[in-house]
Amino acid sequence: MVMKNIGRIVTKFPAITIAVVIAITISSVLCISHYGLSQEFEEEAFLPDIEIAKASQEISEQYTSTYSVSILVKSKHENLLTSNALVEILQLEKDITNDSIIRLKLETPEMPSANVISVADIIAQVAFSQQNVTFPTFEQKIHAIQAMDDGEIKWLISSFLTSNYTSPMIKGMFLMMLTKDFNLSEGKIGAKGTMVRISLNESIRNEEEESLELENDINGIVQSQDLMATEMTTIGERIINSEIMEANNKSMGILLPLALGLVIVILAIIYRNAFDMIISLLALVFAVIWIYGFGAAMGYTFNPMTIAVPVLIVGLGIDYGIHVTMRYREEIRKKEDVKGSISMTIKSVGMALLLATITTVLAFLSNLASPIGLLSDFGVLCAVGIIGSFVTMTTFVPACKQIRDERKLKKGKSLIKKQNPKERRKMRGTGVTLLDKTMASGAIAAEHHPKAVVAIVVIVTIAMVGGALQLSTEFAMEDFLPKELDITKNIKFMTEEFEVAGGEAEEVSILVKGDISNPEILRGIDQTIDNMKDDEWVIKIEDNVDVESILSLMEDYATFTPGVQDTRFNQTFSIMYSNVMDDGIPRENATSTQIKSLYDWLYTNAEKDVKYVLHRSNSSYSSDYDGAVLRISVNTGEKEDKIWTLYDDLKDDKLPLESSAVTIVTGRLILMNVIMDALKDSQTRSMIITLIVSFIILSIIFWFGKRSFILGGITLLPVTLCIAWTLGTMYLVGIPLNVMTITIASLTIGLGVTYGIHITHRFLEDIERHDSIDEACRSTVSHTGTALFGAAATTIAGFGLLVFALMPPLQQFGAIAALAILYSFLASVFILPTFLVMWAKWKKRSNG
Repeated sequence: MVMKNIGRIVTKFPAITIAVVIAITISSVLCISHYGLSQEFEEEAFLPDIEIAKASQEISEQYTSTYSVSILVKSKHENLLTSNALVEILQLEKDITNDSIIRLKLETPEMPSANVISVADIIAQVAFSQQNVTFPTFEQKIHAIQAMDDGEIKWLISSFLTSNYTSPMIKGMFLMMLTKDFNLSEGKIGAKGTMVRISLNESIRNEEEESLELENDINGIVQSQDLMATEMTTIGERIINSEIMEANNKSMGILLPLALGLVIVILAIIYRNAFDMIISLLALVFAVIWIYGFGAAMGYTFNPMTIAVPVLIVGLGIDYGIHVTMRYREEIRKKEDVKGSISMTIKSVGMALLLATITTVLAFLSNLASPIGLLSDFGVLCAVGIIGSFVTMTTFVPACKQIRDERKLKKGKSLIKKQNPKERRKMRGTGVTLLDKTMASGAIAAEHHPKAVVAIVVIVTIAMVGGALQLSTEFAMEDFLPKELDITKNIKFMTEEFEVAGGEAEEVSILVKGDISNPEILRGIDQTIDNMKDDEWVIKIEDNVDVESILSLMEDYATFTPGVQDTRFNQTFSIMYSNVMDDGIPRENATSTQIKSLYDWLYTNAEKDVKYVLHRSNSSYSSDYDGAVLRISVNTGEKEDKIWTLYDDLKDDKLPLESSAVTIVTGRLILMNVIMDALKDSQTRSMIITLIVSFIILSIIFWFGKRSFILGGITLLPVTLCIAWTLGTMYLVGIPLNVMTITIASLTIGLGVTYGIHITHRFLEDIERHDSIDEACRSTVSHTGTALFGAAATTIAGFGLLVFALMPPLQQFGAIAALAILYSFLASVFILPTFLVMWAKWKKRSNG
């Protein structure tokens, strides 16, 4: 009834219909012009709305966090622990800290050299500590290293790493910053790579443009170095995000024109009519503009996930145009009645398209159930694009054809192209006839071998389910970097060649909320840290775990560390500390007031350091201290099983704090695992929602049409099997579930069921016109199957083009989505007819 009314409106007011579509398009363009299209891609956008994520956000907002830029240094001669290589590293540090712009943005501008750490710096400081020089300049460090030969440098490294007087922290830091080919125990005092880390003012991180400009300034100095012994690459989070967005924009510039070009070729082959091709393409372009207009008006940001939306809509939306155009041609051949043919087309195939649109939109909108905002945005934009395609293809395209064909009839021209006998004989030998015969084989299988079809389907599905259950889930921002970029190769080098990825330990945190001046909480923090000693993935430096906390900070300011520039030790604080603390924990008679006095001193004299691990409720001097953070260095290699083990261990470790404070284990590593779990849950939830709602809708519609609930399940069955086939294939070819491919299950249902709807809908029409069920099946598959082939070809081509994207997740998504569409098409044409014939014969027997 709905499509019948739409058909009546379109045929009665074709010009107004066209004007309305154009008006919506112009409005969308105005929205884009007024609001603009913002682009952003931050890791925080993937965070789900859960306690762990909120705790991580609280630490980020209320505690000073580190903001550092790393520089990867690789030796040109397989060993950078040489005089020449170390001098080049020190020269780089000097140039960076001497830059007037960068210096102002360092974490500690008043002491520029304290903001840079590297193995070259440590070696030089060790050399000067033997001469009792506490704060050497970069010129002095460079001169000292130049004065040593490579043998002397190796001896110095070996001596300070084996000395009992060297701080364990310095030893651990030195080893972490070298590639894992360094092995002192085997006498391999050499390494092919290291990291230089520059500490910057944390507040700049929140200023996207300023922080990117700063990282680019650092990179400019890196690139300007005259290097003979080393190669250097800047690794900064803003630079990485910038590279991702640049690849995103390049992909859009390549993929969308390529998708449109391929669609033009396919339409030219299928339509063989310039007018039909142009209006279908116009309708498609309108739908894409509507997506951007809606996104701009709603304030959506466009990113590497949403780049797939326009390309996806190009591939999907043109299906609607093909179905409408091919059905109109079929109707117009029966009788040259334009209005009648348009009305029948919208009423018949339009109803199938409406059902397909509803299920597809549901599939995409099921992402709204995801706790990850980017997936929700992706689903909404896709849904808007599908609705736009349905509207333009079922209104604009028929209206244009009606106006054109009515004018042709008024001029006395026929709408049916006449063919002479020679042309008809020629057509019999073309691929069109071969395609019809191929499509009809699905009906033949349904007619003659139904049990064989069912048996094969069951066996294949069981095998694929086994693979699907073993699929891994992966997520990392770096995955979006094109593989051929130098920065991608260097990030891979960092991950693979350093014992601790990138020369910098991974970090997780325990947020402690309560009265941190309470002695019992401090004792609980000490016990929690002590419990970590047997945790496999927590980094230990000699016998101590590598944890930064308010306890370790106070100890740093109270204890002098020989052999390095100890900028923290303070004699006054040391005396205060010894009166309150004993062996790192409050004395038995220590009071909350005494502990607060220690905190107050730190807030007055070392505000930046103390804010890294301690939170004060407001800026008043007498404020309460209501939160603390334990920052734990770990080494899991970002392996999922290790992270979950670490998470469980830390939850057990913090039990001594449970009675006196609220504690939450969090951190980027744990969040990434939580995101992966959220992605898995999102896939399952979206798939179940899409299946249930699609089944209900199809069942209700087919009940009113044919008094059969089971038809909804039959139509949905083949595409449900395709989920297992697609996920199983992903396992076989080694494609993981990631932030893009995670949507594939619900996408397979939403898109794949379209083909089943067309087959079922046409079968129900044909069964009324034919005496034999088998004959009706052959008619359905031979007619609709050919149109479905063209529609599937365009969709597969649209998705397939994503393999040319610059970003690996998009490439994987495109390949798997194209495969899912292929499976859905094959299942609908070659498997669904078997179940429809079985249903029709059962129905016939039931009715006597």
